Amino acid sequence: MVEKLFWSFADSLRGYVNTSETRLICASLLTLDYVSNKREFYGIPSNCTISHIIQNSNHVDEEVMRALETLEHYIQPLEGVFRFSGIFTKINPNDLFEFLLKLENVDIKVEEYRFIIEEVLGSEEEYNTPKSINTLGIKLLNIEDGTFYDGSFGTGGSVISAKNFAEGKGINLDYYGQEVNQNTWALGKLNLFLHGIDNANIKLGNTLLDPRFINNNGLMKFNYTFMNFPFGMRLNRHSIKEYDPYNRFVYGPVSKSTSDSAFIQHAIASMNDLGKATLVVTNGVLFRAHEKVLRKNLLFSDLVDAVIALPENLYEYTSIQTNLLLLNRNKPEERKGKVLFINAVNEYQETRRNRRILSEEDIDKIYQSYVNSEEIEKFSKIVPISDISEANLLCDKYLEDDEVKSDEFGVVKVSQEKFGNIEGKRGLGDIAEIYRGINLTPKQLIEGNGNYKIIKLSDVENGEISVDNINPVEIKIQKKLDSYIANEGDLIISCRGAKIKVAVVPQHEGNLILSQNFHGLRVKNDIDPYFLKAYLESPVGQFLLEGIQTGTSIKNINIKDLKNLYVPILSIEHQKDISKRYRKAKEDYLMAVKKAQEQKINSLLTVYEDMGISGSMNIQ
Repeated sequence: MVEKLFWSFADSLRGYVNTSETRLICASLLTLDYVSNKREFYGIPSNCTISHIIQNSNHVDEEVMRALETLEHYIQPLEGVFRFSGIFTKINPNDLFEFLLKLENVDIKVEEYRFIIEEVLGSEEEYNTPKSINTLGIKLLNIEDGTFYDGSFGTGGSVISAKNFAEGKGINLDYYGQEVNQNTWALGKLNLFLHGIDNANIKLGNTLLDPRFINNNGLMKFNYTFMNFPFGMRLNRHSIKEYDPYNRFVYGPVSKSTSDSAFIQHAIASMNDLGKATLVVTNGVLFRAHEKVLRKNLLFSDLVDAVIALPENLYEYTSIQTNLLLLNRNKPEERKGKVLFINAVNEYQETRRNRRILSEEDIDKIYQSYVNSEEIEKFSKIVPISDISEANLLCDKYLEDDEVKSDEFGVVKVSQEKFGNIEGKRGLGDIAEIYRGINLTPKQLIEGNGNYKIIKLSDVENGEISVDNINPVEIKIQKKLDSYIANEGDLIISCRGAKIKVAVVPQHEGNLILSQNFHGLRVKNDIDPYFLKAYLESPVGQFLLEGIQTGTSIKNINIKDLKNLYVPILSIEHQKDISKRYRKAKEDYLMAVKKAQEQKINSLLTVYEDMGISGSMNIQ
C-alpha cells in the first residue's frame, strides 16, 4: 500500500524533475513523515510536521522546504542534507499536497520505512552495491569491536550491513564513510537515518583528491574497511600521481586510465596495524598489466588474504563478473605466505529479469570455506605465494577445471600431475618463433585485388585453412608487412574467442597475412608442424590452451603465456611418424564422412522414389 503510494507520486513527478531529483524528493518526504511521527522523541517544533504543512496548503512547497531546513538544526545526523530542497519548487504543488494528504493518513511501521527507502534508492544505479555482496563482504571481515570505514560510501549499504552484523554479534562499531557526489551523499545519510544509525561520521568529498579523515599522523586508520569503488573510473587530475601528501601510493603506479590502483592503495593506507579490508574489483584488476606492479608488491608484503570470484549478473546496471579482494595486515600463522582462492561463480540464485543474488546458503558456503581455510575441489584452494605466476590473481588460474570437452572424445579428465611427470617437455617459445597477427581497419583495405590474402577466423574450419576462398586485398599502410606474413609450414593458433582453432599453413601462391585474431608459430627445424598441431588439438593440448586464456566476455591468449606452454618433444623421426599417422587418420575420417554422406543421399533418393515424389523434385 505505502510503496504503491510512493510509486504513484514518483510517476506524477515525471516531466518536472529527473530521476535523481525524484529519489531526493521521495526520500526527503519519507524522512519528514518518519520524524513527524516521532516529533516528541526528536524534539522538533510542530510546524515541521506533515499535518502542519497540510494546514498551510497555499504554499505547500515552501512549507516543505522550511520544514526540512529546520530538521537540520534539530537532528545532527541530518545537518547539511537538505541543500537540494529547492527542487520542490519545480513540481506541481497540487500533486505534492495530494501526496502529503494521503501520506498523513497511512500508518507506516519502522521496518516499512527502511524497506521503502531501499526501494526509493533503487538498485539500478552505480552507487548501489547489491545487498548480498555487502552482506558477504562484511561477514568475511569477521568484525569485532572497533571502527568501520567505506571510502566509496554511495548510499550506505555497506554501513547498514556492518550495523546489522554488529547488532547480531552484540559488538560496538563506529562508522566512517566518504562520498564524492552530494546528492548521493544526501541519499546515503537519509538511508542511514531511517535505518536507525546515528553514530556514523559520513563526509562529503573526493576520497582520492581530498580524503576527509585525517589526523596529525596523516590518514586515520581503521580496523575494518569495505569499498566498492567505481569500476575503471578515469583520473581526470594528475596531481594525485605527482604528489600525495599522505604517501598512499607506495605499492604501485597510479594510472590516469583507471583509478582502481589508487582506490586499492587508499584502502590499504586506511588500514591500521591489525586492519582488514574487503574490496570489490573486476577481473582486470587481478591480471591486467596496469596493476601488475601493485599486485606483485601486495603479494611480496603478504597483504593478500583471499580472492573470491563472484557470479555474473549480480548488479542491476551491468552483467560484469566481479571479485572480492580480501586484504589483511594480521594474517593467521597458517595463512601467512599463502592466498586462498574461492571460485564462487556458480553460487547464486536466479531472480527476476535473469538477475542473480547470493543466497544465505551461498554466502555461508563461501564464508565457511574462507574462515576454515577449506580446500574443496574446483571451489577453493590455498596457493603458496611462490606458486603465483606473474602476480596473476584470477581464481580460474588456480582453480582450473581438470576437464575439457573434445569433439572426438566428449568430456575428458586431464591429470596435470601425470602430465607434469612427462620428461623432455619444452616451452613453445623454445621450439618456435611466435609472431602476432596484424590489426587492420576496413579503411586500410581494398577488396578484390592486391598482393595479400588475410587469414580470418572464418577461413579456418576443421583444422584447415581455406586459402583458395580468401579474396585478395590491397593494404594501404606505411609500415612493413614482412613480420605478419605466414609461410608454408607455419602453425597458426586463434588467440581471440572461446573456441581455439589450430591449423598449418599449406602450400600456396602469393602472400598470406595473419589477422589480429591469430598468433603464428614458425617452428624450428627439429619440430614437425603437423606433430605440433596434433598435440595442440589433443585433449591435453586444448586443456593447456584453455588454461592460458584470459578475459571474461572475450577470451584472449597472449604470446607470453603461449611461450610457456609445454610440449613433450620426441625425436624428429618419431614426430614425422606420428605426423604421418595423424594426417592419415584425418584423411580417413573425411573420406568416411564423405562416403557416409553419399550413402545417405542414395538411400534418401530411393525412399523418395518409392514414395512416388522423386519426379516432383529437381535436385541441383
